[in-house]
Amino acid sequence: MEKWKVMIVALLLSAAITSCSTEKEFELVIENNTAYVLDSVQFSCAVNKQFQSVDSNSSTGPFFIKYKAPFLSLSEPLLCLSILKYSDTQTSYKNTYGRTFSINDLSRRKTNYLKVEVNPSPHYPTNIFDMTVHN
Repeated sequence: MEKWKVMIVALLLSAAITSCSTEKEFELVIENNTAYVLDSVQFSCAVNKQFQSVDSNSSTGPFFIKYKAPFLSLSEPLLCLSILKYSDTQTSYKNTYGRTFSINDLSRRKTNYLKVEVNPSPHYPTNIFDMTVHN
């Protein structure tokens, strides 16, 4: 009987620990240093999925992405960035490639900047953007 009590307490304790989480918020600005309008920039993976757009050679205003951090995690949380649609003055394009960054590279105290530039020699013809995150 004592063994069952210990198992039940251990099970309840592990369920309580794994269900605890904290929400972290990161301020972000997209710097588009290209001649393309970024019609659909997707943020996903560990953060709440959302979409942004930004005109050519301009920046967005600050916006927030949210990450719900589990109490205990055995893997590194990732921020996935994909420019799904972009356009120039005549044509719209679709892109299926993106980048991943560690959530740990983002600052909670300062604004984070996602810098987008054209890659002069892309590995894939439709993956023409380089993206870097800095703060």
